[in-house]
Amino acid sequence: MSLETAVVAVLQAQCPRVYPSNAPLDTPRPFVTWEHIGGDPLRYIDGTAATNRMALLQINVWAATKAQALSLGLAIEDALCTAPALSVSPNAAMQGRFEDAVEPPMYGSVQDFTVLGTR
Repeated sequence: MSLETAVVAVLQAQCPRVYPSNAPLDTPRPFVTWEHIGGDPLRYIDGTAATNRMALLQINVWAATKAQALSLGLAIEDALCTAPALSVSPNAAMQGRFEDAVEPPMYGSVQDFTVLGTR
């Protein structure tokens, strides 16, 4: 199972609405988006790729209330860090977000994770 497949499976166990990069505008809340924001390429000295990848992923939670966004964000952190198919480390604590350009406004949490998983 690839790193992305494993991550999405963990996220969907916490929230069924999970999207890469962006969710459709009419997506019911709560929902989760995820994005590659970097990482360390794992290559051997001869240039061949390792069997694992180390990605830096940003996980975004969007919800109707701040409490719901925080609760789901914490559940996702716990689930990712204990997932048997991955080795995951949070890079920092969650950051809160608020988006009032949509109606009704929504609350969010954002957290970055270093994820080691299968290529």
